[in-house]
Amino acid sequence: MKLGTSVRFLFPTSPATHDRFRSILASMPKGAFIERPMGAYSPDEQARNLMEVAAAARAAGLDALLTGDSHAADPAYAATFSPLPTVARLMSVTGDMPIGAVPLAPFYHPLLLAEQIGTLAAFAEGPLIVTFVLGGRPQQFQAFGMDERNRVGRLSGISRAHAVEAGSGHLPAVDLFSVARLREHRTHRNPSPR
Repeated sequence: MKLGTSVRFLFPTSPATHDRFRSILASMPKGAFIERPMGAYSPDEQARNLMEVAAAARAAGLDALLTGDSHAADPAYAATFSPLPTVARLMSVTGDMPIGAVPLAPFYHPLLLAEQIGTLAAFAEGPLIVTFVLGGRPQQFQAFGMDERNRVGRLSGISRAHAVEAGSGHLPAVDLFSVARLREHRTHRNPSPR
């Protein structure tokens, strides 16, 4: 069995965060799940705490450390850190431990995401894990001015953009964000993941 942890924590934004969490929790049916805001109120202290969690995960010999994505959270309730820069920072203390991100793929441009993942992979001392997810909260899509019904097509486009032909480094044709034109112009993502 492999053991790991996820640091897709929601961080409180003020003491009122905890009161809001308690009221939401009280309204939920028995057995329901809700992420809870944890830790300090200031982002700089939250970031230091994340670094400590990453160092502790490595010291404990966990098999992996992942961080997730969240968009359009109510700032009166909680905040989250963006997963890709968070992984980049946490890699400084995780060494060769597998580390990764779970981005909400429909919100990213395929080429930009490919370049960011390639850059992370180049700096990673150990395996880099990236799991694309669809998302499912309407307010996330509304905040981006996107139609939630298009999320499957957008995820499919991201997935195809990351299915790089072996050794070539160029993107196969996809119909998302006009990425097909990138292939026509022989655009390469750089760096390519190893």
